[in-house]
Amino acid sequence: MKFPLNTPLKVVFACSLVFAIITARAGSLLLDFGATTVAPADATLDMGHFSGAVPSTEISWNKIVNADNSSLVYSDGSAATGVSIVVGRCPAATTNVVDYTKKNISSSALGTAETQGIYTNTSPTKDGIFATGTATVNTNAMGIRVDGLPAGTYTLYLSGRNSNTGFSTPEQFFATNGASAGTFTFVSNTTASAVEANSGTRVGSGNPTQADAITSTFAYGDNCVHLVVTLNSGDSLFLSVVGVASNEFRGFMNAVEIVPGSPVLTNFPATIGVQPANVSAYEGATISISNVKYGGVPPLTYQWYHDTNPIPDATNAALTLANVTTNDAGNYTVSVSNVVATSTSSNAVVTIVPFFNTAQMTNVWSLLPGDRFYVTATNANNQERGLAYDPATGDLLLVAQSPSNNVVVLNSTNGEEKYFMNLSGIPSGAAGANTVGVGDDGAVYVANVTANAAGTFYTINRWDNDSADATATLLFSGDPGAAGPAGLRWGDNIAVRGAGLNTQILTAPGANTNVVCLFTMDASGAFVLPNLITITNVPTTSAFAQFGIAFGPGDNTFWAKTLNQPLMLVQYDLASGTGGVIYTAPTSVVPGGFRFISTDSTQKWMAGVMSVASGLPDNVRLYDISNFTNNPVLADQEINTTTNQSTFLNGAGTGATAFGGGYVFALDSNNGIRAFLINTNTASLPFSITGIIRQPDSTVILTWESISGHTYQVQSTADLTSGSWAPLGSSILATGSETSTTNTVSDPVQFFRVQAQ
Repeated sequence: MKFPLNTPLKVVFACSLVFAIITARAGSLLLDFGATTVAPADATLDMGHFSGAVPSTEISWNKIVNADNSSLVYSDGSAATGVSIVVGRCPAATTNVVDYTKKNISSSALGTAETQGIYTNTSPTKDGIFATGTATVNTNAMGIRVDGLPAGTYTLYLSGRNSNTGFSTPEQFFATNGASAGTFTFVSNTTASAVEANSGTRVGSGNPTQADAITSTFAYGDNCVHLVVTLNSGDSLFLSVVGVASNEFRGFMNAVEIVPGSPVLTNFPATIGVQPANVSAYEGATISISNVKYGGVPPLTYQWYHDTNPIPDATNAALTLANVTTNDAGNYTVSVSNVVATSTSSNAVVTIVPFFNTAQMTNVWSLLPGDRFYVTATNANNQERGLAYDPATGDLLLVAQSPSNNVVVLNSTNGEEKYFMNLSGIPSGAAGANTVGVGDDGAVYVANVTANAAGTFYTINRWDNDSADATATLLFSGDPGAAGPAGLRWGDNIAVRGAGLNTQILTAPGANTNVVCLFTMDASGAFVLPNLITITNVPTTSAFAQFGIAFGPGDNTFWAKTLNQPLMLVQYDLASGTGGVIYTAPTSVVPGGFRFISTDSTQKWMAGVMSVASGLPDNVRLYDISNFTNNPVLADQEINTTTNQSTFLNGAGTGATAFGGGYVFALDSNNGIRAFLINTNTASLPFSITGIIRQPDSTVILTWESISGHTYQVQSTADLTSGSWAPLGSSILATGSETSTTNTVSDPVQFFRVQAQ
């Protein structure tokens, strides 16, 4: 067989072409940023290997710190001839430019266990490099330029995270191609980018551990992302990263894999990195469950459920519920899906707190945190401690301890500052002035608080009036419980009544005990005498009156309240030094979180501050206690406008309430002072009976307006002139805007009323 003369030339040309392809080889570049060399055992703990884009047999990594690199290898160990990497960072006062002459870059090798990320041992995603600088200054972007890569499409598999912080440090990567240059300017709206959420995804619940990293827990979009760049002949690849959280603007690079070809992402199922958080809210509020962090190859689709029932149109990553009611309470979950799999979250418990707001109280003025130097916001010791109304002058007195002890005299009608009382000779801090009370004659009494009365005496000082030039007289210094039990904490509460020699001062300790101390004047009025009273039938719980004590009706009763325990009315005998609880309010009527109580002189009203749930503002409650045998009646709730923590005293905070001049005043430490006008012409409960239907069997169906989540007691009488009403059955918990009950009626004439509790 004869061949054409040009055949050998074709063969030679073909061989030359094959040789040219081999020399222009484009392999995967595995870049490990940081001072720690990747160990072979950890070399596949990265996004590229996890996805399958990089073969498990290719584990050659390049260590990059803060110097330029030209001696590089591909993932299979072969030399990356002609390829180089240049490192740079933002110049000063610049936020979106990487300057490759700037080398102020640090390494963050994590040498210990990491429980908040995917970092472990010597894996490539463990340590990293970052632009040295302040985390909160947004001039700390950094990046690389890669020169010498062959033309083609590359997928960048990226991991970047500050290994020494928590979950809230997302990073945004930017990438592009172009002619080699000394700087790279990236623009959020035009430069291709991807955000790595860094929520700390792990298998199962809880925080990630080293085991999660060892088993290659990678969730796309959460702890790893990708970008695609197409290079023309002679192009360089530019990559930058910057932190996008307000508490961490530094850009971190941990691992970057530059792999030829289109993305390989089918190994990334839809996952949930941060589970939906519980939410508590008042009725009528708008709530959002938006903390959830998702992973998985996009596109992701979502569906929210309420108690396993799908919520119509709730198909966004976050869930928002407007004007919530108690019907919205329950368990909420979300399912996230992609082409690979579906993942369902754990339950987020939504608690809806019933709220009862009426016109009974009107907020007429407020002193919010920061309005005055003595009204603080975030001091852990809760610097505002005591509050009292002076009936002789109409002034409002505030005990504050910032920056030093003060008894501030305020205009009770508008909150204006009048002056400061003279505290000469009074020790500083809570050991000198903690609570304040005013007698009917305008005499002012200030007491301290003792951490341990055996070491620090409880003291009571008296001023004849609240004027700026009045001076203090020491009335008592000692241990109120010296006769036993001694060494208790005293001074978290105070109640004062009477005038002159008839003045009485009541306080209760903060310890596991069933005593109170009633101070009475001696014959000269120069000193007070401690009268320890033992209450025989209080619950065996701690400090039954520590967070609220107020005089009750008559001349020998007082109200007592502490955190998470019921409100009690105590009757005592001063001569014998004993007393007993004569009434306990159901916690369904007066909740356990109600505290800092006070009463008005007519025993018509009781006020206090109510702690509801973590994250919700406290509220001021007003109860009608004129007929406490049928339980106090909630008349109004007013929500605080701030939610600053008040963590002193085992989470109970400090505060006080006071009545006077037709007002009720409420102090909630770290959240300010609020004054409310009590509207005497407003009915406590604006609802009515809407139906009374007598049945053939002599029963009566009674229907009334109601508020879901509130309890009601039906009462009846056969004689309106007697004033005696009897309960019909047990109290009823309303579940809607209208409630009905059926009662048996024996008398031919019967009157009904419904009491809201």
